[in-house]
Order: sequence, then structure tokens, then C-alpha cells
Amino acid sequence: MTIIGVDPHPGSHTAVALNEQGKRLGVLTFENTEIGLTQFQGWLSSYEIERCAIEGANNPFARSLSQFVLKAGHKLVDVSPSLTSQYRSKRGYKKNDEVDAENVARVALANPEMIRFSPQRQIEELKTLTRTRDMLVEQLTAQRLSLSTTSLKSVQQALEAVITVLQTQLKTLEKEMAIVVKQLMPELLDVTGIGVVNAATLLAEIGDARRFKSQHAF
Repeated sequence: MTIIGVDPHPGSHTAVALNEQGKRLGVLTFENTEIGLTQFQGWLSSYEIERCAIEGANNPFARSLSQFVLKAGHKLVDVSPSLTSQYRSKRGYKKNDEVDAENVARVALANPEMIRFSPQRQIEELKTLTRTRDMLVEQLTAQRLSLSTTSLKSVQQALEAVITVLQTQLKTLEKEMAIVVKQLMPELLDVTGIGVVNAATLLAEIGDARRFKSQHAF
């Protein structure tokens, strides 16, 4: 059986395959694109995989990779960068993508009890994003109301500055929501009347819809 370790980056990912004795079987660097993932899939098909390990599997630039691995039916574990660093230090190697990918695999090999990665973490992330957005919207409404009831120039300028900051932060949160929604269930965005915020709220509050045995149970 083979353990796959992946060191992900925004532009490309590096994967290393180890056997059960910790011997390196192969290495692949591929672009963080659909074409790159297809290349990765072909490479994976040459191994009998026990599980895959990704450093920071829930990072924005690793989400497509994580979802790809899960949809392919492989067991996936999330390895923290601190663990990778510990293994690299123990072995006395300098940092590079291949070394880190191999150490990610070694972490998974040495710790079979590691909890499997689940998109549920992304659901929790959406809860935080959507509820924080709701809080900021309330603050924005309050600041706009205050602005409409004051004639003092200095107060108006202060309130306008706060409003600008809130509007900027709301856009930032919505961009983050869009990233997660597109990873979990992009087809929601194709439904008339459902935008990023509504889709994110639905996923955040419903959770994994597969837990409902039928549409009536839902």
C-alpha cells in the first residue's frame, strides 16, 4: 500500500509516494489547475493508495486539490505545517517542496490514527464567515443611521470612514464565501435567486445535506 504526501502551493503542488516501509516510490510536481489535477490523477492510478496526506488541506490554494482527492474516493488526512517542520528537522534536511511532500507522507505513515479530513471544516468556516458578515451588516446599518441623523462635519467624516472600512471588509468576506461555496457545492450558484451570501448561509446552517435520507427528511 502507498502513502501519498503533498506539499501544496498557490501555483503548483508537489507529491511524493512512499511504500509502507517508508521508501520513496515516486515524485510529481503539477500545476494548481484542472490540467494539473488530471495529471495528478494519472500519476495516482499507478499506485495502490492507502491514503493521501496534504499539508494544510483546508488552505484556500489547497481546497481544489483536497476536494479532488475526496471525490476520487481516497482517504485524506490534513497535516499541519508544524508537524512537517518537525520531521524535516529530525532528518536534517533543508526545506524544499520534495522534502516537505515526503515529510508530509512520513507524518501520515507514522500516525495512522490521524483523523480523516472532512469538508465539515469548510462548513464551520462558512458559519464563521456568514455570521461575521451578519454582524458587520448590522454595524453598517447602525453607522448609516447615525450618519443620517448628524450635521456635525467631524462626526460625518468619522462615520463615513467607518462605513468605508465595513464595506471593504464585507466584500472581503464575500470573496472568501465564494471560494468555499465553489468548492463545496458550486451548483447552488446556478439557482435563480441564490447568490454567494445565500448559498453560503444555506451550506453553513444545513451542513452536509447527505445526512438527510430523502427530500422529505430534508
